[in-house]
This record gives sequence, structure tokens and C-alpha cells, in this order.
Amino acid sequence: MFEQLISLKSPLTKRGIVEFVKGNHYLAHQLDNEGNILKQAPVSFKSLAHATQWLKRQGIYTISLRQSPAYIEMIGLDA
Repeated sequence: MFEQLISLKSPLTKRGIVEFVKGNHYLAHQLDNEGNILKQAPVSFKSLAHATQWLKRQGIYTISLRQSPAYIEMIGLDA
């Protein structure tokens, strides 16, 4: 219930992304409307749930997951 009230008070355009990098490290970023990083979490997280929780504490409820480009290149896939 409180998350719904917070999202009504905050602009609905706040977006975030969790980037999965080597091993079990996740980076969390707040994005602007053009996809540029506005704010990055001060630490990396060891789980997707922790990274998502950090973004929610920033008032971000639209969250995407992205595989690290370095990992994609390492395994030989085209991004």
C-alpha cells in the first residue's frame, strides 16, 4: 500500500536498471528519461533482490535488468 502511495507522489518517469556483471555482482543505477545514469549505488550488490531494494528506496519502481556488455562479449554473443 505504501509503495503505491509513494509512486503516486513521485514522478512516474523515474526509472532504474540493475546490471548483472561478473559472478554474482549487481550494479544499480537511476536513469533519466534518455537512459543516462543519474545516480549509482555506492556499492555493488550480491543479489538482484538487494539491488532492487536499493532502487525502491530511491523511489524507483520501474526497474529493468541488463546483462553486462563485457560478459556478452566474453561469451561471444553480439549485443
